[in-house]
Amino acid sequence: MDDAAVEAVGTPEPAAPGDAVGQPTGVAAVDTALERLRDLDGAPVEAHVEIFDDVQRQLHEALVELDE
Repeated sequence: MDDAAVEAVGTPEPAAPGDAVGQPTGVAAVDTALERLRDLDGAPVEAHVEIFDDVQRQLHEALVELDE
């Protein structure tokens, strides 16, 4: 992306430190999946894969429901 495109789009504000979830999306299934990311805080690194897999599964299921 060139500089003009970056200026047109802008730079999103990062989430506050410790706030992996950010703002609610208004889509219950997505918000529930993203809320699971809060479990990363304080979890041992070994548990991160399980948490990310769970979030990915929940988001995938939400997308499948949209297709139905």
